[in-house]
Amino acid sequence: MGGVEDLLNQTRFFSEQDQMIQYANQLYGRKIQPPKVMNLPWFRKEGFQFQNHPLFQQLQTFVTLQHAYYDDLMKVSYSNLKMTADGNLQSEVSNKKITISPSDWMPLAHLQYEGLEVSYLNIPEYLNYNREFALNSMLRPEFQGQGLRNVASLTVDDRLLHYVYVHILRPRSTNFAQLLQEDIFMLWAIKNNILINCLITL
Repeated sequence: MGGVEDLLNQTRFFSEQDQMIQYANQLYGRKIQPPKVMNLPWFRKEGFQFQNHPLFQQLQTFVTLQHAYYDDLMKVSYSNLKMTADGNLQSEVSNKKITISPSDWMPLAHLQYEGLEVSYLNIPEYLNYNREFALNSMLRPEFQGQGLRNVASLTVDDRLLHYVYVHILRPRSTNFAQLLQEDIFMLWAIKNNILINCLITL
Protein backbone atom coordinates (compact mmCIF):
# COMPACT_ATOMS: atom_id res chain seq x y z
CA MET A 1 0.00 0.00 0.00
CA GLY A 2 1.35 3.42 -0.95
CA GLY A 3 2.16 6.24 1.41
CA VAL A 4 0.92 9.82 1.54
CA GLU A 5 2.98 10.67 -1.55
CA ASP A 6 1.14 8.05 -3.63
CA LEU A 7 -2.24 9.20 -2.35
CA LEU A 8 -1.68 12.87 -3.18
CA ASN A 9 0.73 12.68 -6.08
CA GLN A 10 1.57 16.29 -5.22
CA THR A 11 5.09 15.99 -3.83
CA ARG A 12 6.22 18.83 -6.08
CA PHE A 13 4.28 21.25 -3.86
CA PHE A 14 6.18 20.43 -0.67
CA SER A 15 9.77 20.80 0.49
CA GLU A 16 9.22 18.81 3.72
CA GLN A 17 7.37 15.61 4.57
CA ASP A 18 5.70 17.29 7.57
CA GLN A 19 4.12 19.90 5.29
CA MET A 20 2.53 17.22 3.15
CA ILE A 21 1.25 15.24 6.14
CA GLN A 22 -0.33 18.38 7.59
CA TYR A 23 -1.93 19.14 4.22
CA ALA A 24 -3.24 15.55 3.92
CA ASN A 25 -4.76 15.68 7.41
CA GLN A 26 -6.30 19.15 7.22
CA LEU A 27 -7.04 20.26 3.68
CA TYR A 28 -6.64 17.55 1.03
CA GLY A 29 -10.29 16.46 1.07
CA ARG A 30 -11.80 19.89 1.57
CA LYS A 31 -13.40 21.84 -1.25
CA ILE A 32 -12.59 25.46 -2.03
CA GLN A 33 -15.69 27.61 -1.97
CA PRO A 34 -15.97 29.69 -5.16
CA PRO A 35 -15.28 33.37 -4.43
CA LYS A 36 -18.30 35.65 -4.14
CA VAL A 37 -18.33 38.74 -6.36
CA MET A 38 -20.83 41.43 -7.30
CA ASN A 39 -21.47 42.81 -10.77
CA LEU A 40 -21.86 46.42 -9.61
CA PRO A 41 -22.45 47.91 -13.09
CA TRP A 42 -25.43 45.58 -13.59
CA PHE A 43 -27.03 46.72 -10.34
CA ARG A 44 -26.47 50.36 -11.27
CA LYS A 45 -28.16 49.78 -14.62
CA GLU A 46 -31.13 48.17 -12.87
CA GLY A 47 -31.66 51.19 -10.61
CA PHE A 48 -30.24 49.96 -7.30
CA GLN A 49 -28.42 52.35 -4.95
CA PHE A 50 -26.40 50.14 -2.58
CA GLN A 51 -23.47 49.88 -5.00
CA ASN A 52 -22.62 53.57 -4.43
CA HIS A 53 -21.36 52.75 -0.92
CA PRO A 54 -18.61 50.29 -1.96
CA LEU A 55 -17.60 52.88 -4.58
CA PHE A 56 -17.13 55.55 -1.88
CA GLN A 57 -15.12 53.08 0.22
CA GLN A 58 -12.90 52.42 -2.84
CA LEU A 59 -13.89 48.74 -2.75
CA GLN A 60 -15.23 48.38 -6.28
CA THR A 61 -12.18 46.45 -7.53
CA PHE A 62 -12.13 44.10 -4.56
CA VAL A 63 -15.89 43.46 -4.63
CA THR A 64 -15.84 42.64 -8.36
CA LEU A 65 -12.48 40.80 -8.38
CA GLN A 66 -12.77 37.60 -10.39
CA HIS A 67 -9.77 35.70 -11.72
CA ALA A 68 -8.82 32.11 -12.43
CA TYR A 69 -7.64 30.19 -9.37
CA TYR A 70 -6.30 26.70 -8.76
CA ASP A 71 -7.76 24.69 -5.89
CA ASP A 72 -4.68 22.60 -5.13
CA LEU A 73 -2.31 25.56 -5.05
CA MET A 74 -4.67 27.53 -2.83
CA LYS A 75 -5.00 24.68 -0.34
CA VAL A 76 -1.25 24.02 -0.23
CA SER A 77 -0.55 27.72 0.25
CA TYR A 78 -3.12 27.97 3.04
CA SER A 79 -1.81 24.80 4.69
CA ASN A 80 1.70 26.27 4.88
CA LEU A 81 0.56 29.77 5.84
CA LYS A 82 2.23 31.53 8.77
CA MET A 83 2.33 35.04 10.20
CA THR A 84 5.83 36.51 10.42
CA ALA A 85 7.09 38.58 13.35
CA ASP A 86 6.71 41.78 11.29
CA GLY A 87 3.06 41.08 10.45
CA ASN A 88 3.42 39.65 6.95
CA LEU A 89 1.74 36.52 5.61
CA GLN A 90 4.22 33.88 4.49
CA SER A 91 3.73 30.55 2.76
CA GLU A 92 5.68 28.07 0.69
CA VAL A 93 4.63 26.24 -2.48
CA SER A 94 6.95 24.12 -4.62
CA ASN A 95 10.00 25.28 -2.62
CA LYS A 96 9.12 28.90 -3.32
CA LYS A 97 8.67 31.30 -0.40
CA ILE A 98 5.71 33.64 -0.83
CA THR A 99 5.48 36.71 1.38
CA ILE A 100 2.55 39.12 1.32
CA SER A 101 2.74 42.33 3.32
CA PRO A 102 -0.30 44.53 4.11
CA SER A 103 0.91 47.03 1.50
CA ASP A 104 0.78 44.30 -1.19
CA TRP A 105 -3.02 44.37 -1.02
CA MET A 106 -3.06 47.87 -2.54
CA PRO A 107 -1.82 46.84 -6.00
CA LEU A 108 -3.40 43.36 -5.80
CA ALA A 109 -6.93 44.29 -4.78
CA HIS A 110 -6.82 48.10 -4.61
CA LEU A 111 -7.50 48.05 -0.87
CA GLN A 112 -6.48 51.30 0.78
CA TYR A 113 -4.98 52.30 4.12
CA GLU A 114 -7.14 55.43 4.22
CA GLY A 115 -9.98 55.77 6.71
CA LEU A 116 -10.81 54.88 10.29
CA GLU A 117 -9.69 51.73 12.08
CA VAL A 118 -13.00 51.00 13.75
CA SER A 119 -15.11 48.07 14.86
CA TYR A 120 -18.23 47.59 16.95
CA LEU A 121 -16.01 47.28 20.05
CA ASN A 122 -14.21 50.62 19.59
CA ILE A 123 -16.71 53.09 18.12
CA PRO A 124 -15.45 56.68 18.57
CA GLU A 125 -17.92 58.83 20.51
CA TYR A 126 -17.79 61.61 17.93
CA LEU A 127 -19.55 59.33 15.40
CA ASN A 128 -22.73 59.60 17.51
CA TYR A 129 -23.69 56.04 16.68
CA ASN A 130 -27.16 54.99 17.86
CA ARG A 131 -27.88 51.31 17.28
CA GLU A 132 -31.68 51.56 17.33
CA PHE A 133 -31.71 54.53 14.95
CA ALA A 134 -29.21 52.79 12.66
CA LEU A 135 -31.24 49.58 12.62
CA ASN A 136 -34.55 51.34 11.96
CA SER A 137 -33.01 53.28 9.08
CA MET A 138 -32.36 49.97 7.29
CA LEU A 139 -35.66 48.22 7.94
CA ARG A 140 -38.63 48.08 5.60
CA PRO A 141 -41.44 50.40 6.83
CA GLU A 142 -43.64 47.57 8.11
CA PHE A 143 -40.84 46.33 10.41
CA GLN A 144 -39.61 49.63 11.86
CA GLY A 145 -39.78 49.97 15.64
CA GLN A 146 -40.10 46.22 16.22
CA GLY A 147 -36.44 45.61 17.07
CA LEU A 148 -36.11 42.84 14.50
CA ARG A 149 -32.58 41.79 13.64
CA ASN A 150 -32.88 39.53 10.63
CA VAL A 151 -31.86 40.15 7.06
CA ALA A 152 -35.35 39.48 5.68
CA SER A 153 -36.62 42.66 7.37
CA LEU A 154 -34.11 44.92 5.57
CA THR A 155 -34.83 47.07 2.54
CA VAL A 156 -33.65 45.55 -0.73
CA ASP A 157 -30.63 47.87 -1.02
CA ASP A 158 -29.57 47.25 2.58
CA ARG A 159 -30.01 43.52 2.14
CA LEU A 160 -27.69 43.60 -0.87
CA LEU A 161 -25.17 45.71 1.03
CA HIS A 162 -25.34 43.20 3.90
CA TYR A 163 -24.61 40.43 1.37
CA VAL A 164 -21.50 42.31 0.22
CA TYR A 165 -20.36 42.66 3.83
CA VAL A 166 -20.89 39.09 5.08
CA HIS A 167 -19.93 37.24 1.88
CA ILE A 168 -17.15 39.39 0.39
CA LEU A 169 -15.74 42.00 2.77
CA ARG A 170 -15.88 39.99 5.99
CA PRO A 171 -17.02 36.50 4.99
CA ARG A 172 -18.40 34.12 7.55
CA SER A 173 -19.65 30.57 7.26
CA THR A 174 -22.93 30.79 9.21
CA ASN A 175 -25.64 33.18 10.46
CA PHE A 176 -26.17 34.86 7.09
CA ALA A 177 -29.82 35.54 7.94
CA GLN A 178 -29.03 37.22 11.24
CA LEU A 179 -28.04 40.84 11.71
CA LEU A 180 -25.23 40.90 14.23
CA GLN A 181 -24.44 44.02 16.26
CA GLU A 182 -21.25 44.47 14.24
CA ASP A 183 -23.20 44.15 10.97
CA ILE A 184 -25.53 46.97 11.98
CA PHE A 185 -22.66 49.28 12.90
CA MET A 186 -20.55 48.54 9.81
CA LEU A 187 -23.50 48.93 7.42
CA TRP A 188 -24.41 52.21 9.14
CA ALA A 189 -20.82 53.46 8.85
CA ILE A 190 -20.53 52.46 5.19
CA LYS A 191 -23.93 53.99 4.34
CA ASN A 192 -22.99 57.25 6.06
CA ASN A 193 -19.82 57.56 3.98
CA ILE A 194 -17.51 57.06 6.94
CA LEU A 195 -14.33 55.96 5.20
CA ILE A 196 -13.16 52.68 6.75
CA ASN A 197 -9.59 51.42 6.68
CA CYS A 198 -10.49 48.13 5.02
CA LEU A 199 -7.02 46.62 5.31
CA ILE A 200 -7.18 46.84 9.10
CA THR A 201 -10.89 46.69 9.87
CA LEU A 202 -11.99 44.02 7.40
